[in-house]
Amino acid sequence: MPQSQPRQQPPPQPAPAQSSGNDQTALMTQLVNAIQLLADRDIRS
Repeated sequence: MPQSQPRQQPPPQPAPAQSSGNDQTALMTQLVNAIQLLADRDIRS
């Protein structure tokens, strides 16, 4: 299976169940979480 995407991809984060119209905030939270996850992994390895 040819992969045209970079291999460094964070695991897909589950979307918040409740959408209270604040999609922007939820997206930002997910982004921060993903970045922290990656940073944590980088520091530990």
